[in-house]
Amino acid sequence: KARTNVILIFASVIGFSKIDGFSNSIDSSESWKTTWCAYMPSAVTYHFCTEAASVQPSNSMASSNGETCSCTSKSPRILHLTMHSGAKWEMKGVAKALGLEIETRYFQDMVPCNTTHPLSCEEQKTVAYNVHKHRAESVWSQHRDYFESFDVILVSDTAPLARVLLEEEEGAGGGGGPRWRGRLVVWVCNRFDWLFVDQGFALAFEDMQAAGEVFPDEDFYRLFRKLPGWPGVTVGDSTAYE
Repeated sequence: KARTNVILIFASVIGFSKIDGFSNSIDSSESWKTTWCAYMPSAVTYHFCTEAASVQPSNSMASSNGETCSCTSKSPRILHLTMHSGAKWEMKGVAKALGLEIETRYFQDMVPCNTTHPLSCEEQKTVAYNVHKHRAESVWSQHRDYFESFDVILVSDTAPLARVLLEEEEGAGGGGGPRWRGRLVVWVCNRFDWLFVDQGFALAFEDMQAAGEVFPDEDFYRLFRKLPGWPGVTVGDSTAYE
């Protein structure tokens, strides 16, 4: 049931608006590319548009800025950001079912080690689940170009990992959407505001004290409440409880 849910959520978000009989229609790479071009949502259309002179178009449509362009059969670059090996293998199964290639990165390995931090580098990885604003900014600053090389990013395990991508740029007018402008899927499979609490709260407390910030914080909840109004972001869940 959980795998069926995430297949349907992910497939519909990245372009497969018609899922009926998808196992028969997208087994081969060529057929899924045709399906992609036919049902691609406008939010990601511009990623796959190119001048007609340079490619034989499989379909033409209006891009996000209103210009008519040609949809190529280029595979989308998809990143899966998680801290959970189970979610990693689950998405490998989804990718196989949809005929897609997905690159997976563990979030904890992307958190820069602060050598002046009271916690060791390994301990900083342990508390990486607690994505206060300081942690979100450090990961974004370190990996911005890497994130922006993808067309679609899926965040799984705990939703706060998506904060790195969801924070709004200062001076961007506010309320204009997340700073990462690609297609974002937030798969809630371990509570949307999950907090890592070690025994005695020692590591988590020391980390927050060093950052001068707490998590979860009101800014995170305020940010999450905006997601239904952002067309480039989809939030899905595995269970009714979530």
